[in-house]
Amino acid sequence: MPQLNTSLANWWNVYDAFNVWRTYGVGDEMPAVSDADYNQTVEIAMWLETRKMDPELTTNLLGGALIGDILAKMAAAEAATDNDSRGYYRLLIISSHYNTQLGVLSALQTGSAKTSYSWQSKIPSTAAVLVFELHKAPGAQGGDYVVRALSQDGPKKKYDVLPLPCAVKGDAAETFAGRGSCTLDHFRALAGPQAMNSSAAWCSACNNDKVIACALDRVQRQLMQAGIQPDVSVMSTDAAAIYATSSKGGSS
Repeated sequence: MPQLNTSLANWWNVYDAFNVWRTYGVGDEMPAVSDADYNQTVEIAMWLETRKMDPELTTNLLGGALIGDILAKMAAAEAATDNDSRGYYRLLIISSHYNTQLGVLSALQTGSAKTSYSWQSKIPSTAAVLVFELHKAPGAQGGDYVVRALSQDGPKKKYDVLPLPCAVKGDAAETFAGRGSCTLDHFRALAGPQAMNSSAAWCSACNNDKVIACALDRVQRQLMQAGIQPDVSVMSTDAAAIYATSSKGGSS
């Protein structure tokens, strides 16, 4: 592979260049390689990319803000349902890159569930879906809520259960919603410590002042330190600002 930087640090770019050229015929013209060599290139790239998402490397830096949103929406649905109100989101869709999906799973320590799933060895396919469902048993009183996770590795693929580490084999949650499910309380105990509930928390954890949300938070803190009360209605930010800006340039 002449004139190619084939170091592990650059391997994803090598794979990406070959993939774009072989699949779409665009980009830099790449040298001809056998299918066997190309498949090995893909395997190495997938291994490297999924290993980047190991919990000890990413902790909650990639998925913490989204986990905070998930927990908040579940709490709102729980409160509304217990009060016989329909004023909550029944379906919330967030579009993201695959590294956000893997970052959420990494923060939730899904690899510790001791059940394999495809995204442990390959990145999610284009238009892959990660679903968190909140169930309530019919006629149940407050507190009988169950969380189940599912993944679909691209359109027309079947949905697979993604076992949560908080699941207890054979308990009431699994009996009601299926294997890998856990009670909402158990899910909160798992996800709560990983949640970032404000852009300021994410900016601080990532030591980031480049993203717009972080820059605004820094200015707000500087104004407050100077004794000036900022207009929060103008300067307020939330996790959505992080998603919108970080998707252009990667993660923290």
